[in-house]
Amino acid sequence: MLSYRCYGEPKTRQQPIVIIHGLLGSKENWHSQAELLATQHEVITIDVRNHGQSP
Repeated sequence: MLSYRCYGEPKTRQQPIVIIHGLLGSKENWHSQAELLATQHEVITIDVRNHGQSP
């Protein structure tokens, strides 16, 4: 199971924004940007396998 974090409320008429970090990163790299985007959208940040909190 991949580690992820959700920001904002789900919007029934909008697709969520899904953010995946780059090489050697983690979902925490996107925390401040995700909080800003979450004022208008549901945002999901993901740690890919063997990065951040994902096994």
